[in-house]
Amino acid sequence: METKVDNIVDAHNQAIDRIQALETQLAKYKEKLMDLEDRSRRSNLRLQGTRFFKALLPDIPVDMLLLDRLYRVPKPKHIAASLPRDTLLKAHYFHVKELILHSSRTAKDSPPEFTKVRVFADISAATLRHRRSSKKLQRSSESIVYLTAGDSLSA
Repeated sequence: METKVDNIVDAHNQAIDRIQALETQLAKYKEKLMDLEDRSRRSNLRLQGTRFFKALLPDIPVDMLLLDRLYRVPKPKHIAASLPRDTLLKAHYFHVKELILHSSRTAKDSPPEFTKVRVFADISAATLRHRRSSKKLQRSSESIVYLTAGDSLSA
């Protein structure tokens, strides 16, 4: 009877070790997948609040302004029907994407209909979740008081 219990315990421990190894491997693959997805999106921009793209462009020569894709993204169900859908664009040249992003952040005299337009780098949902959780950790670590040699606890 004891040997049967020992065999069951050994099998259980081996299964637990195997599960932990698989979970570690899965976490590694999830991180790699997130990285690959973000790399494939690195030339993408997401435009919010506009249906008109041309007015947002900086002074880029026409021969450099090559777009691989430009399409409207399906609207999430929690967004109001009156708001325009996001537009996703993939610039052929990375520096053109950077110029558009930079000009959207530094534009001072934009027409009134573009005051609510926002331009973002297109990032995967997994990366956004990861950044949100990192911000929570960062905020919680800001309240920690670090003492150095000679500091007193009474203040």
